[in-house]
Amino acid sequence: MQTNAVINAEICNYGPALFEAIRTAVTEVATAAGSAVEHRANQETLNYKINKLMGQVIFQPNMSHDALWQVLWQRVVYAGTLSAKATAEIQSMAKLVPLFQSLDHYDEKRFIFDEAEWEQFVQPWKARYGKTNWLQRAKSTPEWRPEAHFKKTTLEVWKMLVKDEVAYPGLKFSAWPQKIKKYLNVAHTLHRHRQAGNQLALQHYTEGRTFNTTHLTGADWVEERQSLAKVRAKFVKDVGMLTAMHTMMDLGLKTIKPDRVMTYLFSQLGWLQTLPSTLSKDEVVKAYLNKNVVEEMTQRADVLAYRLDEVGHLQTHRLQDIWFVKYGQEPEPEWGLTVNLQEKNGGIGQLFSKVKNGATPEKTIDAPTAARLWPSTGFAPVKIRKSTTGGSNPTEAHQQSQRSRRGSSDCRYR
Repeated sequence: MQTNAVINAEICNYGPALFEAIRTAVTEVATAAGSAVEHRANQETLNYKINKLMGQVIFQPNMSHDALWQVLWQRVVYAGTLSAKATAEIQSMAKLVPLFQSLDHYDEKRFIFDEAEWEQFVQPWKARYGKTNWLQRAKSTPEWRPEAHFKKTTLEVWKMLVKDEVAYPGLKFSAWPQKIKKYLNVAHTLHRHRQAGNQLALQHYTEGRTFNTTHLTGADWVEERQSLAKVRAKFVKDVGMLTAMHTMMDLGLKTIKPDRVMTYLFSQLGWLQTLPSTLSKDEVVKAYLNKNVVEEMTQRADVLAYRLDEVGHLQTHRLQDIWFVKYGQEPEPEWGLTVNLQEKNGGIGQLFSKVKNGATPEKTIDAPTAARLWPSTGFAPVKIRKSTTGGSNPTEAHQQSQRSRRGSSDCRYR
């Protein structure tokens, strides 16, 4: 296994060339189609989507509470959900539900959710009709009287959960208890913070810390990572690990969202001590949310972001995230993507070999220099645990592993 400093030196030396190779492969090969016209259309779609996305990544410390609410609840929707489905849900929720239109509609007394009460309600229906289509079938029965069941969960909440046709006609909404709790946690946090007289929403999460776009090294890098970890911890409390990092990345803070696709690619590159390249994709998926894996992934991404910034790119954490994920994800027609490149021609490992054999780095550093620039003790390999069967409510990790089994796209950035 390579040392921590050797890996960082390799990322620094070959990262820019690999990034360009990935971007070229995604643009030229992952957009393949049956005709030149269709191929060109796919490329235009991809470039338009990515340019639009990157144009939105600007750190805005002066965000209002309602603006941050819009960012956060939408990121919760995307967690563990196919991007096309999540996009449809967001459009429907924003159109039909006042709470998702503005934080002004939040009231602590009117938005109460009791998970146990909800489970007691759904279990008999699922037992009768199964888990996939129970709601529509239950609504057609004479026994359908949800108003008689809910005593703790408030009217506004349970009507969303059951997609009440009178209150919310045609609502698209995923009634996962974990998501409901996250929506209400965020709304409660931001509402309370605003009610206390605070003008800037992000102050709750940043506690007044300032961040800039300069990519730091040495002791300054260590200090900034510690500050970002504190910000992340506050977001995690409300929305969970991956959604917290997704949000921070979209807000322009210096982090990636190390989902299963990107983590597997870094593993295959030999850039992770926690998850060596000898592991299978399934083994990586079982462990990618381990805190040490997340820590290593974000450290390696900092090194690559530093180098991409040096060669002239902007918003380099977000930039690498989007292109790496597009390389390794399943086809996504709405983005013009028709091919999973990781499943073709040896994947990213083979691509990296070609880069190293064919490119002379514009800048090279050795391991001792890398150790000074990014001081870290390194990481031990993570033990891969066997899958365990959880309860009926999917956690963030369970949602992600379910997506892996379906072979679905893990890119939820819109």
